[in-house]
Amino acid sequence: MTAIPRLPANPAILICAIDRSLYKVKMDRCKIDNFENNVIDLVAKIAPWFAPIPTAFLVGRATVEHLEWPVAIGILAGAVIESLGLVTCATALDLYQFNQNRRKNDPPAPFGLAVFLILIYFVVAVFLTIVLDIQPAWSLVAPAIFPLLSLVGVTEIALRKNYQDRIQKIANEKADRRAERQASSSNRRQDLQVPGQASLSDMLSKNGQLDMNLNKLQAGRKAKLDSRLDRLLDIYHTNPSLGISDVARLLNVSRQTIYSYLEQLEKAGKIRRTDQGIEVIE
Repeated sequence: MTAIPRLPANPAILICAIDRSLYKVKMDRCKIDNFENNVIDLVAKIAPWFAPIPTAFLVGRATVEHLEWPVAIGILAGAVIESLGLVTCATALDLYQFNQNRRKNDPPAPFGLAVFLILIYFVVAVFLTIVLDIQPAWSLVAPAIFPLLSLVGVTEIALRKNYQDRIQKIANEKADRRAERQASSSNRRQDLQVPGQASLSDMLSKNGQLDMNLNKLQAGRKAKLDSRLDRLLDIYHTNPSLGISDVARLLNVSRQTIYSYLEQLEKAGKIRRTDQGIEVIE
């Protein structure tokens, strides 16, 4: 008879045991998921390279059976044609990606030409693997497709070179702009640390102009103040008992300004405060 395991008397111990079990199950599940993801990634990297093998076999068989080429040449033809198809498709994808991310001033990449080369590859593969089986008599013109494939190969090399040149040009322009920014930043720091003779002259000239403008402004303010003080003296000379509010209204200033003016005039000895008002001292 199988013994029934005894449960811990303390509920906390039971909860901890359950948590440890769940954690272990979760970790095991994570390991399994990671293993599955790694396997899928590996298959995704390897499988595309095996995909052209059936077509390469069919192309090689067609060249041996219909064109009566040696087996070695047939195998080579199948490998070359499928390799050309892979490279052509990869180039088309690169050019498409370039056009999607290119800058406004960059000319578009010849993506249409790459697609046209893919169509040529597809037509050649279909012709060798299917059409020749249906129409064996066309094997007389079949050798003409291989010079066409040579043209596709040469064009593909030119496209790859053009694409690499575009990428290199963009990288060089970025490096040049980065160097220009660094040089400009370095020059600005040098100008701030050790100003040149021309910069120093400009600074002195600007400071002199600023001083002149400041002196003119101060002179204008002083003339305006003197004019108001003279007018204030005239007002109190005519009417010594005039109130502060009335004087402020006449001069179009605040009461506080009138008090300030009176204080200045009193310190200068030009007025004296009396019970009757403001007495102007001649």
